[in-house]
Amino acid sequence: MATFIQQLFILIALGVFVSNTFQGADVLIATFRSTLVFISLLIGSRVCIWVYRIIVQRQINTTAESADQTETNKTPVI
Repeated sequence: MATFIQQLFILIALGVFVSNTFQGADVLIATFRSTLVFISLLIGSRVCIWVYRIIVQRQINTTAESADQTETNKTPVI
């Protein structure tokens, strides 16, 4: 997976590519817009991954706790 710096360079390259399709003052606006879109997508994806990891960890903990509870509730076989 690309690091944040690599993603930032990709963002700049995309901004330059998008801005080349515009003329004059629109170049800066297009670069700024593409930068904002990329950063928002990057932050959104990282937040989704973070939330997913929390949910999975809670499920693992809940499963482990229920397994422990099942073991303690068993009657000993003599």
